[in-house]
Amino acid sequence: MVCHPRLGSDQHDGSVTHPDWREPVRRLRAATGPATFEQLRIAAAVGCPHDNEPSGVLTAEIECWLRPMLYALRPLPATDRQLDFLEKLGHAHVRPEMHRRVASAWIDYYLSLLTADALESLRLKAGDQVHHEHQYVDPSTGEVTDLGGSVTVSSIGSNGLVYFRGGNGRCGWPTNLRRINE
Repeated sequence: MVCHPRLGSDQHDGSVTHPDWREPVRRLRAATGPATFEQLRIAAAVGCPHDNEPSGVLTAEIECWLRPMLYALRPLPATDRQLDFLEKLGHAHVRPEMHRRVASAWIDYYLSLLTADALESLRLKAGDQVHHEHQYVDPSTGEVTDLGGSVTVSSIGSNGLVYFRGGNGRCGWPTNLRRINE
């Protein structure tokens, strides 16, 4: 299973685990917060236009703004796949001129909010039984195989990824889990 990062490893070390949902939610909420005073000061100092972006998105905006000046390279445009995904996530300002790094920051932001909301709703802790909804679609045939099933929570990473007993990297995002023992 390939798991997508939430807000990058520089902000959340997913290898740090916790016995319940509280600390991961606190960290995810903090990382999806508003831009800091220092970020706003830097954006103003370098003339980077911005709106009311969250902290991680403003960081990406500043990086993209400075890229041509620092490296004589233009930021890469967002991919069609990124823009489509942002629309599915409900992003109100999908623009074709959006940069790839900014689109990724917005995607991380929305996925982190969804992860925090799911963890808060599930209130998981080590030992809880959950159903992991996981499907595999064969790319050549389109055949769908259900790989999900009942699993026991072992711990929860700082990035919100839920690890299951049995090791071998078995994990799932809380948005794909539902409680079975209440």
